[in-house]
Amino acid sequence: MGANLLAVKKITSSEERSEVCDKILRSLPKWFGIESSIVDYVKDVRTMETWASYSNNELTGFISVNKHNTATAEIHVIGVLEAFHKKGVGKLLIYEAEKYLVGQKFKYLTVKTLSELRADENYEKTRHFYLAMGFAPVEVFKTLWGEHNPCLLMIKSIESINSATKLTEGLIPTLQTNRLILRPFNLEDSKEVQRQAGSPSVAATTTTIPHPYPDGAAEEWISKHQGWFKSGISVDFAITLKTTSKLVGNISLMINKSNQKAEIGYWLGEEHWNNGYCTEAMKKVIEYAFNVKKLNKITCRHMMTNPSSGKVMIKSGLNQEGYLKQELLKNGQFYDTIVYGLLKCEWDLK
Repeated sequence: MGANLLAVKKITSSEERSEVCDKILRSLPKWFGIESSIVDYVKDVRTMETWASYSNNELTGFISVNKHNTATAEIHVIGVLEAFHKKGVGKLLIYEAEKYLVGQKFKYLTVKTLSELRADENYEKTRHFYLAMGFAPVEVFKTLWGEHNPCLLMIKSIESINSATKLTEGLIPTLQTNRLILRPFNLEDSKEVQRQAGSPSVAATTTTIPHPYPDGAAEEWISKHQGWFKSGISVDFAITLKTTSKLVGNISLMINKSNQKAEIGYWLGEEHWNNGYCTEAMKKVIEYAFNVKKLNKITCRHMMTNPSSGKVMIKSGLNQEGYLKQELLKNGQFYDTIVYGLLKCEWDLK
């Protein structure tokens, strides 16, 4: 069994480059609604370095890069199906392009997008994405794309990135199940995290979530995820529905590298209970932990007052290993906890 990660491959055929470009751009009318521009892009990418992303062998996005000179290249066009926004696909595409460009000794990567001088909520999200990827604004060209479409030029130095490994460090993967996508959190998830995790019912069933949930706590927590992943401390996933992209909860793998084991923690918004989402997500994270992180043991625990969580652990293949009396102090009260575990050798036999 292998973790179901999103895949990116380089497209070498001119015809396939154009086909991929045409299919994706025509699926994104909010960003690419001008027919003549689509036609130009489809023609341009035939001679450009191009990468495409896939989920279960289905095309989800692409990126084409134009080499201006020996030092600078430009993202000529990038597009990701809207259903796969905020799932790390755009990041993967840019990282693949950067890996290639670093290997070719390029120093800078640029991109053009619509300036904030023209209000557009979709391109506002695009600009935020580029900023998050390390691009900085350089100049606005008010007439390059016509007076109604002011063009913002952005640039990023890639000279200091001297290995492919550095490009991918800190990139939390995206995993998929039949109904779920487990993706990295982003700051736009903060309000929903605070709303769902901070409800009295959710907070009462977890060992660490406070109630009330403080303002700013979700943003602070999310901002630490990539650093924790890079340091090998934890892998934190947002649980989202594949059909609607709705955030429904969280599942985290808290790693003890010295002992090759990890503890899984999770929570689910109350309105999403009793749908089997936790079990589905947990099975996938266990698979990732054993096959990708190469761990030897997985543990999980729940408060005695939350027996439903124990059922999730049993359905996920874990076995009860211990009952710890008054193990947890929360809100001035001691709680017993029940501990479950699963070894890699046991999981291999299931």
